[in-house]
Amino acid sequence: WGVGNRLSHSVIHDLPHTAAFFWGNDHTLEYNEIYDVCQETGDAGAFYQGRDWSQRGNVIRYNYFHDVRGVQGQEGFIDVMSVYMDDFASGTTVSGNIFVRGGRAVMIGGGRDVLVENNLFIDCNPAVHVDARGLRDWAAAAFDGPNSVLMKRLRAVRFEEPPYSARYPRLPNILKENYVMPERNTIRRNISFGGVWRDLQDGITDSLVIFQDNFVDRDPGF
Repeated sequence: WGVGNRLSHSVIHDLPHTAAFFWGNDHTLEYNEIYDVCQETGDAGAFYQGRDWSQRGNVIRYNYFHDVRGVQGQEGFIDVMSVYMDDFASGTTVSGNIFVRGGRAVMIGGGRDVLVENNLFIDCNPAVHVDARGLRDWAAAAFDGPNSVLMKRLRAVRFEEPPYSARYPRLPNILKENYVMPERNTIRRNISFGGVWRDLQDGITDSLVIFQDNFVDRDPGF
C-alpha cells in the first residue's frame, strides 16, 4: 500500500491465492519468479490491482511467471491471471516479463493508459485480454452516484489538483472523457508463441486498442 514500494528478486510459489496484491502508486515489481499460485481460487491474479482510476505509475517488469493455472476441476469463473488489472485499473506498465503457461497472462479489465511491451508469452491462453466491461450492466454501479466505488476513490485523492494532476496529467480530465471505454491501451513489441495471442471482448477492435509490431502466430526460432 502507499507510494513507491518495491518488490524485487523474490521467489513466490505454492500459494492458495494471490502472490502480490498492490494498492497505490508508483510501485515497482521486478525480477521476481512467480509460479504455482492461486491454487485454490478463480478470478484471481498472481499480481493483482483493481477498481481505482487514481492508482497509476505502477511498473511490472523483468518478472518470470510460469505455471499459473488456478483451481482445477470446478465450474464457473475459474480463470487465473498472471497480471490482473481488474475493474478499470489504469496507468500500469507491463514490460520485459516472461510468461510461460501463465493462464490469462495479462488482463486489462476495462482500464485505460496501460502499456504492455517487450514481453515474451509462451503457451498462454490468452497472452493479452482487453475488455470494455464499463459497457456491461453490472458495471454501472461502479460509476453512478456519489458513493460509487470508482468515483469515491477518485475524488478522495483530489485528482484535479497537485500532486495527482501534475504526476498523472491524463487523470484530471478522466470524467470529461468516455471513461467507460478502455482507451489509450498500447500492446507493442511482444512475442507470443503457442496458446492464444489475444482476446478482445465487448466489441473492442484494433481501432480502440493499439497493437504495434507484435510477433505472433509464427515460430520465433528459439
